[in-house]
Amino acid sequence: MYIQLAEINIVDGKRTIKVLKDIQQEELDQLYYHLKPISEYKHIKYLYEITISNGNELQSFLKAIYLNYSSIQNMKTDNIFIEGNRLIANYCSFIGMFIDQIEKVLTKKGGNKLEDFRKTTNDLYNEKFEYRFLVLLRNFIMHYSLPFTKYKVDFSGNSLEFSKSHLMEFSKWKHVKKDLEKLDENIDIRPYIKPMNVNLTVLLLTVVYHLSKEIVDAYQQISNFVIKHRVKSPAIVKYNSIEEFKNGNMSFNPIDFKDLQKAFDDVKNHPSIDISINDITPDWLKE
Repeated sequence: MYIQLAEINIVDGKRTIKVLKDIQQEELDQLYYHLKPISEYKHIKYLYEITISNGNELQSFLKAIYLNYSSIQNMKTDNIFIEGNRLIANYCSFIGMFIDQIEKVLTKKGGNKLEDFRKTTNDLYNEKFEYRFLVLLRNFIMHYSLPFTKYKVDFSGNSLEFSKSHLMEFSKWKHVKKDLEKLDENIDIRPYIKPMNVNLTVLLLTVVYHLSKEIVDAYQQISNFVIKHRVKSPAIVKYNSIEEFKNGNMSFNPIDFKDLQKAFDDVKNHPSIDISINDITPDWLKE
């Protein structure tokens, strides 16, 4: 098996591949080892962005209802219930998925990272009604019913709301039961979406903090790899024989550093992290 380092170039809008040199499997394994936490963080960041997007989409749909946009005027009542419940189900589902995947990643990291994250979630649960409400609303949706049950259209305005009595039929609200008892019968959830998105950002910042050392280490190691081999856009080429290579029978795997740069930027922008890395980028890499 031949394993070689190649460089990707764009010439006249077309991608070209230039094979540079042999590379040892051990060095390649080390490279992928440092990139693994970047893949883990990328997955978590994607879930965060999808969850925030789901919340914003729900907020926009409710805004359209309350402001009686033309798009709502043309919708049948059943479709409004379907769309509203679809959006809230997506939002709550991804809130749970986001939290679960963070715990899955931090479980493998050792130390007190998972315990610290759970302390953050516990604090949010205890201090923020919207957090504990929407986290447990996922269970309501999964195991009992859909929450949007009241749609009103009249001269005083339009609304799409939860019914407190309907929610209270669920027996597993835990601490949220007392919160719900204090609410009006008709529950407008619009005020809870933006604060919940802020809470999710707090959780993401907690993850960035706990993965920051691995991200910075990866950034430094990959920088060393790029400078050592004088390659801007590397790729790994593998083939079994020279004959197969000539016939184009080979595997080609680009090494994309964009995700690493995004993760590193998130570390640099973290309000509780202060890092300084000297710019030792050679001139050939700046070109």
